[in-house]
Amino acid sequence: MDSETQEIIDYFLTESRESVAEVEPLLIGLEAGGAHVDRATIDKIFRLFHSMKGSAGFLEFQHVESVTHQAETLLDRVRNGTLTFDPPLVDLLCRALDFTNDALDAIEAMLTDASLAEEAAGLIQRLKGFGGAPSAEPARAPVAPAPVAAKPPSAPPPPPAAEAWTGPQPAAARGEINVFAPVAAPSAAETDSGLSSLFDSLSRGAKIERSLPTPEPSSASVAPSPRAPSPQGTAPAKPAASPHRLGEILIEAGLASPAQIEEALKDKRLPVGQKLVQMQVVPPERIQEALAVQSARRGDPDKAAEEEDGKGRSRAEYLRVDVRKLDQLMDLIGELIIAETAVTHGPARDTEVDGSQKAAVQLNRVTRGLQDVAMSLRMVPIEPTFKKMVRLVRDLSRRQGKRITLEISGEDTEVDKSVVEAISDPLVHLIRNSIDHGVEDVDERIRVGKAPEGRITLSARQQAGEIRIEVRDDGRGLDRARILKKGVERGLVKGDGAELSDAEVYKLIFEPGFSTAAAVTDISGRGVGMDVVKQNIESVKGRVEVQSTPGAGSVMALRIPLTLAIIEGMLVRVGTSRFTLPILSITETVGVTARDVTRLTNGAEVVRVRGRLLPVYRLHELYELKPDSTRIEDGLLVVIEDGNDRVCVLVDELIGQRQTVVKSLSGYLGSVRGLAGCTVLGDGSISLIIDVAKLIHDVHAAA
Repeated sequence: MDSETQEIIDYFLTESRESVAEVEPLLIGLEAGGAHVDRATIDKIFRLFHSMKGSAGFLEFQHVESVTHQAETLLDRVRNGTLTFDPPLVDLLCRALDFTNDALDAIEAMLTDASLAEEAAGLIQRLKGFGGAPSAEPARAPVAPAPVAAKPPSAPPPPPAAEAWTGPQPAAARGEINVFAPVAAPSAAETDSGLSSLFDSLSRGAKIERSLPTPEPSSASVAPSPRAPSPQGTAPAKPAASPHRLGEILIEAGLASPAQIEEALKDKRLPVGQKLVQMQVVPPERIQEALAVQSARRGDPDKAAEEEDGKGRSRAEYLRVDVRKLDQLMDLIGELIIAETAVTHGPARDTEVDGSQKAAVQLNRVTRGLQDVAMSLRMVPIEPTFKKMVRLVRDLSRRQGKRITLEISGEDTEVDKSVVEAISDPLVHLIRNSIDHGVEDVDERIRVGKAPEGRITLSARQQAGEIRIEVRDDGRGLDRARILKKGVERGLVKGDGAELSDAEVYKLIFEPGFSTAAAVTDISGRGVGMDVVKQNIESVKGRVEVQSTPGAGSVMALRIPLTLAIIEGMLVRVGTSRFTLPILSITETVGVTARDVTRLTNGAEVVRVRGRLLPVYRLHELYELKPDSTRIEDGLLVVIEDGNDRVCVLVDELIGQRQTVVKSLSGYLGSVRGLAGCTVLGDGSISLIIDVAKLIHDVHAAA
């Protein structure tokens, strides 16, 4: 397969997955609305299925095309009132989405969906038979104009005498590629329109422009669309201007017929849009929407950044980039920062040679700007991950016989792409446990005075250089006594555990195989899942916090760094060794005397800082180093915090703030207490990076 064809398939896979992710929550949102079905949302879902069908048909992925076509047919029946939108229909459409996802995975792996033939056949029969097959293909109701997947009429109308509008021509006549329309598709023109978003993306962001390879027709395909002659009859016509005409746009959207457009064009005194409003054919607001589409279509792709969205705002253009290239870019920028540190903080930093200090400052400014831009390229909204949970809550709550709603907030929060990939499975496990163990069934909720319908809240926000994701439910809460009993039985707790805090007891649920469920269900109950949550979050340098109130519910919070590659750090010295503390974890630095320190009976030291007793960690003792002095008054205490935990670390000297490139420790070192990695300093030496949360946890566990 040539690279251009592969590129087309890659675009198809990406766009189709985005469409599936968008359709699923829309379907479930409509279902939650009850009897009232929002027409605009149905139209949007219809267009997304239609676009997937058209693109799959062009690329000859016949099973994806057939399934999405049948799903589209059901939605069309909903639009024209011959089919009721109800939960069984949502179940079936969601099954069609599941099949599409499976087929996309197969296409990505094998470049064909042929392996799903049997599954597709069964699903198509269910789709065809749902609600009783209509006697004839229903007429499509009008839809609002939209720049994506707009639908031209199936046959070109006779051209009007006036030049203000030209009827649509076959694809070949417009200078486009041949499209082989499968038998199941309504028409070649309709299939062509379903490809609009794919081809628009390719013409803007890909290397191929109108040079797309034409696939060979299969035995199941009909003949290609005929190539229309030019007006002179000697060569194919150049691309016609009709897609930019207001009349053509209105016809595509089903808002006006060719005859109505011709009638409006006869009045030379009024613009066609104004005349259609006067004729009461098209409402004024639809004319405005069509004019916006017209403006967008007439725009010059090379000047896309200068275009506006109709509201006076600059319209953004996007280009898909291989993530591996972004990883390489971040690696190179990391090396650049190390080199820049060597220049600005190296041995020659105090030597002024021909304005070298000024050049070093400029280099630092440019490097930081480049780092910010590169990091922003990897940031993606968390919304798609959150939307996947809508379907999960719907399906599991129905299987459990519970009434649960999912509320989402902060879905526009942006995080590193690697973080998004790491949190998907943990969120699934947390929500499954909230549904199975947390939220009570309807009878129990009514008995304890709660609303019959349970609530799970999924939220995200940025907080102090990290992202905080919470799964909150209003269920029964965690049972401390039950968890503690199970922990004692498994030997995870010394003694009876009465001295343990709630937070320490709740951490037991993340132990492998730990479960307090009285019975195993098809959702949870074998102690599998919560340990995966912990492992996945820790793999991206994050941590999990648990809060619970008996009878009121629980909160599972994931705290993850915004970026995993580069941090702002404070360089400190202990003897001849240097450590880096994350700048966002530092609250202050203080100097104390020996009388300010109290030694407890277990040997631990505490110091009073602003009225609060804080434990003291001597880094030279933790890492067996030789400090300048062991006297606490000769050193400096750096106060660091992790959530509600706050401690002091004793260092010999505070060197200064640095941009720090995080590099992993070699595997043969194993797990080193309290360390997140290391970084290379300007003089080529190594600085160990302190993981504040891990340091506090490890020291406390060893006490």
